[in-house]
Amino acid sequence: MNRRPRNSAAAFFFALIGFADAASPAPATDHAVTLSAGCVVHGFRLPGLVPVATFDAGDCAAAAAVRSVDQSAVFIGTRDGELLKLATPELGVTRRRPVDGRVMQLFAPDSAPLLLAVVGTPSGAQRLLVLDRDSLATLREVPLQDRLGDRLFISRIAESTYRNSVLLAFGDAPELWELFLAPDAAPVFEGLVHDYRMGEAISEPARLPIRRIRTGHSFDDFLVEPDSPHLMVRQRSGDGARRVRRFNLDVRRTVAEFHPDTEPMLSSAITVSQAGQRLLLAPTPQGVQLYRMPLMTPIGPIELTGDGCRIASPLHKQWAVLWACGGDDARRFSIIDAASWRVMAVLDAGENGAIRQLAIDSAARRVLVASSAGMLVSYRTDEWCREGEIRLEQLRAAWLYP
Repeated sequence: MNRRPRNSAAAFFFALIGFADAASPAPATDHAVTLSAGCVVHGFRLPGLVPVATFDAGDCAAAAAVRSVDQSAVFIGTRDGELLKLATPELGVTRRRPVDGRVMQLFAPDSAPLLLAVVGTPSGAQRLLVLDRDSLATLREVPLQDRLGDRLFISRIAESTYRNSVLLAFGDAPELWELFLAPDAAPVFEGLVHDYRMGEAISEPARLPIRRIRTGHSFDDFLVEPDSPHLMVRQRSGDGARRVRRFNLDVRRTVAEFHPDTEPMLSSAITVSQAGQRLLLAPTPQGVQLYRMPLMTPIGPIELTGDGCRIASPLHKQWAVLWACGGDDARRFSIIDAASWRVMAVLDAGENGAIRQLAIDSAARRVLVASSAGMLVSYRTDEWCREGEIRLEQLRAAWLYP
């Protein structure tokens, strides 16, 4: 049963739109979902951003809301200890279950029908729940602590579709966890093992095993290379800020080290395949830089107005969208041709304020733009014209899920 409706004025929201499948044609996306202050969810029809439904889930963290991979639902985890699955855009409750603690973060991997939930307890400790995405039943529960029992706090969750696994980083802790998603995943053994068939080590559970990798340094900023067992890793501050390591997950070692002239923000970077090469497009404090992988060979900067620090990439890799995070240029976003890497167009949000987030739908040729002044605007990319907008007052942050 839906809780009482609330005003649509928003302090927090995110928009979720479907994404085209690379292997087969996908239908055009026809709806968006937003999350407002507290935990008020709104459904909209596209184009035009026509309101469809509203659901008040109580109180939740912004990171505790994700769309389903099949684009049919949105998952919400509340601070009161409840998990909800809402069908979109009508927002009817299809699943509901309690959890012991407040839900702090949700993550829905692309390569498995699972949902990961980070749950906090009154003592401050955290634990990881791995849930079935359809029934929300718990498949595995793991306390977030190192081998000595000290608490760990997740700073980032990312997926490696190449390895069919999810990576969990822990801020300053020199440890990385790899959760294997496949039902037939090989067993993981802790410690030094001469022959695991002789019972020389204790293995992780056969279902959803976790490998704990001692890294020697934090993984607070990293990029998962597609179609590869490698990560590109950089520390956000200190001596490692201008040192990029290539980390191999098979051997669990750094296999190469690079020293670029600037500090690429790897968590905000994208990779693009072009003419048999893989290129890295990374925002830096000096603007957006283009590198040739895997050796981080600099190709050159992309000429933009202002310092780009966010990048969104379309599925078909025909163009990319970049925008600045601060100053007057934060109101503008640039459309970059992915063949020539030249600026095709620059759009200005004007009185709508600084851009908070973008979402790109390649199938429907649509971009949703969220601004700090509370405007959610839908653009068509064939002529880059507005097709709908709606104002959400008191907007502080935005998350859009293409």
